[in-house]
This record gives sequence, structure tokens and C-alpha cells, in this order.
Amino acid sequence: MKGDAELLEREENRLIARTQQGDAQSFNPLVTKYQPQIENLIYEQVHNRETAKDLTQETWIKAF
Repeated sequence: MKGDAELLEREENRLIARTQQGDAQSFNPLVTKYQPQIENLIYEQVHNRETAKDLTQETWIKAF
């Protein structure tokens, strides 16, 4: 549904804005949602699960 997608996008934008203002707790839902996707994307490049986990962690640190 278009309305649901818009609502989710607004919520994500709110979480991003609050994170940028220094609210670390707002970052957690974003990590939870996107962690698997990012890790899998990195894994496709490095073909090593532990390396992918490490690089994913570094990615989140840089994003924060």
C-alpha cells in the first residue's frame, strides 16, 4: 500500500534526523532493519562471512 510505504519512509527519515542530532537510540532501528542486507551485499563481494561481518560493523560506525 502506498500509504504504508510513505509512513515507513517518514519514520525512517525521522530516525535519521534524530540520529544526526545525536540521538543514538534512533540509530538502532535502522541498524536492525538494514544489517542483514548490508552484510549480504558485502559478503557477495568478499566471500567470507567473518570479513563481511567486520566490514558491516565498520560501515555502521562510519555511518553513525
